[in-house]
Parts: sequence; C-alpha cells; structure tokens
Amino acid sequence: TLTLEGKKSHFHELHMSFCGHSVCYPDNSIGPAAHPCYVLHYILDGKGQYQVDGRTYSLGKNQGFLIEPNVMSSYRSDHEDPWTYLWIGFEGSTARTLLEAMGFSHQSLTYSANCGSKLLKIVTAILKSELDGLEQELYLQAQLFQFFSCLSHDLSTDRTIFRSDKQNYYVRAAEEFIREHYAENITVQDIADAVEISRSYLSTLFQTVLHTSPSEYLA
Repeated sequence: TLTLEGKKSHFHELHMSFCGHSVCYPDNSIGPAAHPCYVLHYILDGKGQYQVDGRTYSLGKNQGFLIEPNVMSSYRSDHEDPWTYLWIGFEGSTARTLLEAMGFSHQSLTYSANCGSKLLKIVTAILKSELDGLEQELYLQAQLFQFFSCLSHDLSTDRTIFRSDKQNYYVRAAEEFIREHYAENITVQDIADAVEISRSYLSTLFQTVLHTSPSEYLA
C-alpha cells in the first residue's frame, strides 16, 4: 500500500491519496467505515460483497465498486472464494465530475470491465516507484490519469448503454423540477442539488441531450 494522505499536492483538481493491492483471506471484512476521499476497487479474482446505504452488491472477477467520501460502507470477501483486488483513492475538485462522466453516481456504484491486467500493471508500477518529491508527484499524476484512461475505455457495453439512460434520466428529472419550481426563483445550483449531481455535470448533460445550457433552459 502507498499512502499520500496528508501530503500537499500541486494538483488540486484531481490527485491520488493512496493505492494498493491485496489478496484477502476468507470472510475478511472492512468497515463499516467512512473514507475522506473516493476509493475505487477492482476485483482481479474471487468474490465478495459490498454494502452501502442498506444495499448489498455481490461482485466477482472483472467487477468493481466505488466508495464515496464520508459515506458509511463495508465490504467482505467470500467464505469459499475470497477476492483479490486492487484499489486507488483519489480526491480533488473535479473528481466527482469525472466519475459522473464515466457513469458513476450515488445510485450507480458498481461496474464491470476487462482491464484488470492493465490496472494491476499501473498499480504495481506505482507501488514499486522509488521517486520522491515533485518528480514522484508528477509520475503518480501520470499514472492516475492512465488508470482512468484504461478504465473508461474498457467499461462494459452494458454500462455504456446504462450511462446513456442515466443521462436522460437526470435531464428528465431536471426538466420536471424546473416545471414545478420555476416560479420560485430557483437557480441552476438548486436544480443540480435536486437531481443530486454537480452543477458542471448538469451543464454537460444539458448541452449533450438538449443542446442548451441549464440557465438558458430555465430562462
């Protein structure tokens, strides 16, 4: 495990907090606990369960799950076929927007992808790095973007379709909120809060789906 928590970063928009790789023993349980940053897990082998907000997800090889900041969650390896996984923690002002663009949300915290060998290679390179100072920070930043590049390229077709449906859902929900509350001097931030996504992502969705901005639509 590599931990960078507490260290200042030059990359306030997005930077790595920690990463690691673990071969778990049967019934190995983590949590319930809340983390200060996003943590993305990818399962290389075996099975286990992820629990958050009363929901339980049974997951296996080539699947993964996202832990959101300050949200209580827990996860446990299977009794007979315990999982092996890697993880990467990150934070920054654009982290949420990036995840939303990849199809993640509070209601969509799991995924499927077939890029395990690539992700493991990236994490292993990070863990073996002997750099320090600014040179290390720049190297880790490059690896972090490579990690997201591999993952976003290799997300399953089903998830791509689901992401498109989810985008339309957010836009429809925003339109409904506007229709019901436009006389109350609502703002674009009020709309984003109502549908539980960031303002920047709401603007992206409106431009993609409706070819206009939320403020123009509201006007």
